[in-house]
Amino acid sequence: MGATPEQTHNLLVTGNGAARQEFFDCIILDEASQVDVAHSILPFASLAADGVVVVAGDPKQLPPIHQAKAPVGLEAMVGSIYSFFGQLHQVQPAILEENYRSSREIVELAHEAGYDRSLTSYSPDMRIDVVSPFPTMQSPTGWPQTLFWTPEWVSLLDPDAPVSCFVYPEGRSSQWNPFEADSVGALTLLLYGRLGNRIENERDPGSGAVIPAPHTPYTMVEFWRSGIGIVTPHRAQQALIVARLQQVFGPLGASSQLIRDAVDTVERFQGQQRDVIIASFALGDQDAIQDEDEFLMSLNRFNVMASRARAKLITLVTQEVVNHLSGELDILRQSRLLKVYVESFCNNHRPMTLGQVTANGVLQVEGIFKRRR
Repeated sequence: MGATPEQTHNLLVTGNGAARQEFFDCIILDEASQVDVAHSILPFASLAADGVVVVAGDPKQLPPIHQAKAPVGLEAMVGSIYSFFGQLHQVQPAILEENYRSSREIVELAHEAGYDRSLTSYSPDMRIDVVSPFPTMQSPTGWPQTLFWTPEWVSLLDPDAPVSCFVYPEGRSSQWNPFEADSVGALTLLLYGRLGNRIENERDPGSGAVIPAPHTPYTMVEFWRSGIGIVTPHRAQQALIVARLQQVFGPLGASSQLIRDAVDTVERFQGQQRDVIIASFALGDQDAIQDEDEFLMSLNRFNVMASRARAKLITLVTQEVVNHLSGELDILRQSRLLKVYVESFCNNHRPMTLGQVTANGVLQVEGIFKRRR
């Protein structure tokens, strides 16, 4: 039986049954790093006397969301059930050594987040399948006049750059960023109709043989559900990106719900995956970054954001976010992953000029394009 903790409890008490009954010999609690101790009691109350519990989770991703901080010294008592068993009962984990989701480069980024170096990609050479060429000079037919055009968008989408970022000085934006929203619109529009519905060089989990790619583009529905995902820390930026994509894709027949489901905050994207992930950090104002550095610089939050991608990760981030040094030592340590990603992991770089169409004309945005290798 598959159920949430609450549904397991409802099963036990149906017909005025007791809240604790020996229903199951084996309970597998998935995503255990997101389930707090209190909620885990609900399914555990259905375990037989000699039953077995398997707790599967990832402590380097986001923990349960609580409205208040845990009492000092009792964090493991009220935090995730994964931490409860590990920290209070010294249960040693069985470490995952093979990643079936992502390509080599994205798994290498996971090493920087603290995963054991024994973790490898099952399909290391996965690349997005571009079934028809990107335009190299002129904008494609039907390109919206409200979107800035440059062939540099294609550089960000290059299948041979599975991990890349655009870093630029900004200094103004707080929780929303129109330039990044427009950039997401341009990149997504270029991908639609060109992104193949199977990643190249993916291996069959059983035989290990490479699964042939049919070189067929995603349908509209498949594109939003499996092909593209846009992740951002703030709901304000999420709303701005959704509105921009609705303007761009509405005439092409994309429903508002399809678009909304593909654009979300990091917390709600945890547990999902897409062939291509575009991450928009949005913030550029130094005071806003200072106010939110614990939230914005979280190693776990960036790890979740990056690890949703199967074959392509594109990050839009201001230089102000990258340069920020928190006054809190723990937050400074947490920010290490983002800084490593931008400053050394993406080890090939060159100047890049992107832009945005505004009411006052075209705004040129100068920055640095960085990619892995």
